[in-house]
Amino acid sequence: MADLGNLLGKGAELLRGAAKLAESAKGSSALSDAAKGAAKLAEAVRGAAVQIDLSIPMTDAKELADAWKRDQDFTLADPAPWNLAELKQVVDVRDPRSVAAYWVWAVTRLTDSYDDGMGMMKYLFADIEPMGRGFTEGGLTGRAGWDTYFNERLKSDDYRWLPRAYFDGANVENGFKPTLPLTLELYYNDTNTETVNAQSLDQLGRLNIVYWVKSYAGGNQVNIVLSKFEGSDRWYVTSGASSNTLFYDQRSVLGKDFAEQQAVVKRLSAIRLDDSTAAEHEAFYSRPITVTVPVPAPAPEPEPEPQDPEGLPRAPAPEVVLSPQKLAVNGETKATEIYNIGGTNYFKIRDLAALLNGTGAQFNVGYDAGANAVVVTTGEAYEANGSELQPGEDKSATAVPSPQSILIDGKNADLAAWNIGGANFFGLRALAEQVGYEVGFDAATNTAKIVTK
Repeated sequence: MADLGNLLGKGAELLRGAAKLAESAKGSSALSDAAKGAAKLAEAVRGAAVQIDLSIPMTDAKELADAWKRDQDFTLADPAPWNLAELKQVVDVRDPRSVAAYWVWAVTRLTDSYDDGMGMMKYLFADIEPMGRGFTEGGLTGRAGWDTYFNERLKSDDYRWLPRAYFDGANVENGFKPTLPLTLELYYNDTNTETVNAQSLDQLGRLNIVYWVKSYAGGNQVNIVLSKFEGSDRWYVTSGASSNTLFYDQRSVLGKDFAEQQAVVKRLSAIRLDDSTAAEHEAFYSRPITVTVPVPAPAPEPEPEPQDPEGLPRAPAPEVVLSPQKLAVNGETKATEIYNIGGTNYFKIRDLAALLNGTGAQFNVGYDAGANAVVVTTGEAYEANGSELQPGEDKSATAVPSPQSILIDGKNADLAAWNIGGANFFGLRALAEQVGYEVGFDAATNTAKIVTK
């Protein structure tokens, strides 16, 4: 399954190309029609991307080491590498933290030596193959996934200071010159990691992890997506587009008006990030170097396993939290009560019945006290009891596995269910197979989607 951001980006490129074609084709009906067709195609690509059907239960990939899935500092070699030959001596391409940190440094290096910076970026970057398992190291354009506009922008004194604002100790008072050795704060983005892996891990054999870094200028956060491809043991940056925000204009932090900002920019442009000398690089990089990566503090000792009355170990209960996910039925977003339990989202069955009432997937909900079972009758109009579509307060503390079974059209259905606040909650996709609606997911808005047949 294609990477959502990649598809959207290519759709946007088609749109821009169509617009240029239409502008240049004025007076030529054939070319104008072609441009319109290209624009329609781009819209179709964009629409297809946001309609991709993703797995609703998005559990983190087991292949990711626990040490990678933490917020932590990463300190670069001192002096930081000037070129690709030096980079290869200090970056550990088997560790996504190392690749992410040196990627930000490579972007920063563009401002002092464009060719050296781009050479390092191309080594760390790979273009993914849409709808496939392949990849191109260095990027298809030869520019490491970056738009020419952003590449050229760093050559301007107005913007060359921006990337260094992502390192510790940089601030406007010291001209955004970070402390040495260069240190970067990497924040593990668990939600985006799970979302990207849900799209590509099983279908395309691409394992992913997402970190974000924060600018000490404008404070904006930049996601850096890294991927390891099937058959390869190294990590690549695969989302150069999202990292373009490293270059976004953050001059508002420099002063209250344009004149004041320009005065500060002039001062910043005269400051070099790297004051190391050729002699220091020769001394450091001519000797054998052992690549080391930061080792986070050990995790606290786990609590003793809970015991059942007979003294046997009992599995710990999964974490239950209110889910940030939204739900849309036939294109209309609805306010519902959703809980994430152990990485899977669960929905209140009476909410679903109320939302689907009157559609081709409608069903009624009842209760058989003798069998202690929830009774679902498909095709039958739903009879409300007044508890529907009222999210209310967080009731996650009351969650327990439901003691009730579920009968669908008289047959026992083996579905996982949780009782929360006295109501039964079920997985959206598991219930869909029984009731007869389709499930999709819009990653851009974090919305689960129901489409009735």
